[in-house]
Amino acid sequence: HMACVGLTVVPEGMWQCAVCATSVAPRVSVLHPPLVIADELLPWLESGKYLGVELAADCSLDVELSARIRKARAAFAMVRPLMVGCSGSFLRRSFSRCLEALVLAVLLYGCEAWALSSAQLERLEVCVRGMLRYALPARVRRRWTDIGRLVPNAFVHAYFCVPTVAVLLARRQLQWIGHVLRMDVHRVPRILLDGRCAAVGPGAG
Repeated sequence: HMACVGLTVVPEGMWQCAVCATSVAPRVSVLHPPLVIADELLPWLESGKYLGVELAADCSLDVELSARIRKARAAFAMVRPLMVGCSGSFLRRSFSRCLEALVLAVLLYGCEAWALSSAQLERLEVCVRGMLRYALPARVRRRWTDIGRLVPNAFVHAYFCVPTVAVLLARRQLQWIGHVLRMDVHRVPRILLDGRCAAVGPGAG
């Protein structure tokens, strides 16, 4: 269904653009096949940005996650002055709402299409937990240090009523799947969701 977006691959393995109807023979390296659009040969890039998302040639999410974490921390730096002088329930309500609207929205931008490894998920969890621990009042931290214990991660999330990143990811991905399933069957996202490889059956690998 690449023809829906203007690209097809001819049987000989060459890229073909529906706009200019030209094709180019593949190079020696099958990892970098040439791509021509409107008679212009596009250069091969190891990484690039599209719609605010960092794309890597090896389809790795590490570059995108590093950019997301960096931008989320910059957003959190702007939220921190709002916590000065706050205490009690007002601190928790204001901080959790600011975190969700200004920080988590940046951190999890585009997460509906992510397929994270356990190490990548832990990077995001550590980032969010660090922000929550920073906002934890000193009296609450002293309560745990007085008994010789570190503040548990579960307590930190419960104190601010902020779910873990794993829960937030599951929610957003399920919402996106529901949105795609309600699309018309001729829409490209729905076609990609329902599509199957012709030569390989489900569960074959």
